[in-house]
Amino acid sequence: MRFLVLSFFCCVLLFSKVGLAEEPVVLPEGLEFPKSELSILDAQGTAHHFQIEVALTPVHQYYGLMFRPYLDPEYGMLYLYGTPQKVSFWTKNTLVPIDMLFFDKEGCVVEVHKNIPADSSQSTASQAPVKGVFEVKAGTADRLGLGVGDQLVLSIFGISPIQECRNRQKAS
Repeated sequence: MRFLVLSFFCCVLLFSKVGLAEEPVVLPEGLEFPKSELSILDAQGTAHHFQIEVALTPVHQYYGLMFRPYLDPEYGMLYLYGTPQKVSFWTKNTLVPIDMLFFDKEGCVVEVHKNIPADSSQSTASQAPVKGVFEVKAGTADRLGLGVGDQLVLSIFGISPIQECRNRQKAS
């Protein structure tokens, strides 16, 4: 009887850990993301500063924020594309919910998607072609008052005043 009980618990443990469960994908050994800093100028002209990792290559873009158990409120992942394009994201294997800020080639925020659930196969897509996406911890956009027309400040965008983003947003 003791043998049967022990066998039963071993089978439960085995199948719950490996047998029927999908094996998690892990980051390739040595994969490192370029690090930088980014600021976002909001509607009041307040600069919000972030430490970022940059997803430039297809491998970086594939893994992004996967398998990270925590995301600091002043930290984010920046996805950049060579030319503006429509993009679509899912959060499969992303362990924390996120906000996504989609921006154009001048760094103007053109769409904000908030509180995207962790580990979801549901797609979040841009409505129009974008230069990139900035992912931050869920709730960050609301906490800082970030929205459409705000300006990402990063050397690749040069210096363009926030008013330009706001004027273009009103004209649309």
